[in-house]
Amino acid sequence: MLRKGQVKNVRHTGALMVRLASRYHSDVAPFAGMTPTDFYDKLKRIPYNRDPTATEFLQRPYFTLCGNRPGGDCDDKAIVAGAWSICNGYPFRYVAMGRYKDKPLHHVATDICMNGQWVHFDPTYSDQVFNKYLFRPERSMVIGAWNG
Repeated sequence: MLRKGQVKNVRHTGALMVRLASRYHSDVAPFAGMTPTDFYDKLKRIPYNRDPTATEFLQRPYFTLCGNRPGGDCDDKAIVAGAWSICNGYPFRYVAMGRYKDKPLHHVATDICMNGQWVHFDPTYSDQVFNKYLFRPERSMVIGAWNG
């Protein structure tokens, strides 16, 4: 767990997310054979749990998928999606986004390159749809990536 002051900036958060997905991608190995849409549906059914106030909590995929209290927020689910991508050899990138140009970036999702096309993979909430944005971002930035 990291206090907000320990995370230097949004790019640092992205680098930590890539590190967790890479280091612990074997946590997702039992699900690697699932189709992208089946894995997406599984991940969006996992409860959304907001980080505690003044804390940026980034967890390894195991804890999001099947820990004592499974679930996580957008960055935790993005880490799981990145780990699944690594297991399947798909390049991915983490994209931080914001609803308004003059406000801080407040959401992160994973884009996965499958068959030469970038697919938006954001299973943060149970009602989201595969390859559809939660909202139309006015601002976005790639904060981390894995290319194999």
